[in-house]
Amino acid sequence: MQTEKEDQEYLRQHPELRNLQEEFEQADGETPLPEGYSEDMLKAITARTQPGAAQPGATQPGGAQTAQPAGSRVRAIRITLSAAAAVLLLAGVGLLLKQTRQKSPVTALAAKTVRWLQRTNGGSQPDTWTMPDGSTAILYPHATIQYREDFGRYSKREVRVTGRAFFEVVKNPDAPFVAYTDKIRTVVLGTAFKVINDSAAGDIRVELYTGKVRVCLPDSDVDLQPGQELTWARETQRVWVDNFNRKHGRTKLLEGQTGTLANWFMFNNQNLGTVFDQMAAIYGTDIQYDDHAIHNIFFIGMLDKRDSLNKILNDLATLNHLTVTHRDGKYIIAGSR
Repeated sequence: MQTEKEDQEYLRQHPELRNLQEEFEQADGETPLPEGYSEDMLKAITARTQPGAAQPGATQPGGAQTAQPAGSRVRAIRITLSAAAAVLLLAGVGLLLKQTRQKSPVTALAAKTVRWLQRTNGGSQPDTWTMPDGSTAILYPHATIQYREDFGRYSKREVRVTGRAFFEVVKNPDAPFVAYTDKIRTVVLGTAFKVINDSAAGDIRVELYTGKVRVCLPDSDVDLQPGQELTWARETQRVWVDNFNRKHGRTKLLEGQTGTLANWFMFNNQNLGTVFDQMAAIYGTDIQYDDHAIHNIFFIGMLDKRDSLNKILNDLATLNHLTVTHRDGKYIIAGSR
């Protein structure tokens, strides 16, 4: 292998090649070669690497010329041409490397255009936060959510959830709200729901309070109705849906943070039992009712959350010929006597 000193000596003996070195060092890898440049370079190399064509033999002291065997001249020409071709090949590789090195940062920059931001609740109380699109997020202690820097300004509103978080989502049909938890995602347009993704627990839960959500699992999708809770077991990937108010009894929607919810709730031809389950979850109060008395009663209308629970239940009972009894901190709904 030639050393740098030998390379410099070679260039000293062949000054006509220095311009090639300078042009190579100044090449930016982007600017195309001038028209005809490649053809002119090939002619110059051919002329400079065939000395036998102009000078059949080498001149010796005294003016005598010594004939050079034809085979030797051919070998010399081939060797010289090979060396020239190698120089051009290396120059081409060098230009390609320069071009690659110059383009790489651009590609890397494009890959970094999307950033994810993070918000964590390190305190002991729920943290209420208004998201960039106007939606409300409540992070329970030790919960974390991640969201894209351009949240609300592209075709989706995506969040990653670790721990427990409640969302009241601003409706936007053009940008579905998607909550990612491990291997499942919850897709909504506008609703109130809670995601529980505790890494120490063996399952992930999604509770729906208003509206409608679709929970996308690895092998199926499940649509939830208000008052329902989906549970997905991490280890077995088993899925089941329960009425979370019936299962947990005195379930509080926001654990004392109900003031952040919208001031009304719309029900569209829903069974009255579902309405009572909603009220129990929202107000954190146990509501018991007779399934047989209300199984065929449906409600279409809007309820004002600013009204007291007692007023709401009595209005519903009067409308549907039911009775309401408040005893020992719970409400009991029964058929009229």
